[in-house]
Amino acid sequence: MSSRGARSRAQVWIVTAGLGQLAQGVLLLFAPARLARAGAVPPSTVLRRAARALGIRLIGQSVVLLVNRTPATARAALAVDALHGSSMLALAAASPKYRRPALGSAAAAVAAVAALARASRSV
Repeated sequence: MSSRGARSRAQVWIVTAGLGQLAQGVLLLFAPARLARAGAVPPSTVLRRAARALGIRLIGQSVVLLVNRTPATARAALAVDALHGSSMLALAAASPKYRRPALGSAAAAVAAVAALARASRSV
């Protein structure tokens, strides 16, 4: 396969991750209580603030990914998402109350890591 085809495939994976994170970020920012209830957790003030902060981070990261679709950007985003996923797994282990939303957030981070890893390998 040509390097041009590999770059094009990497761009598709980066855009996929970026759009997925943008959608997740918008939901977390504008509907944190609804997402909390879907995760069977009472929508406390602390949970809403944490969800909104994560939403802002995801929107910012997705904008960077969508504007600067390079392997280096994908690797940086991959590292951020791997750290986030790890922290959510730790929260799930430590807090039965927040286990379900933490595991959901970890699963979303794993999906982003997989797409971004694929982008990094496609080049």
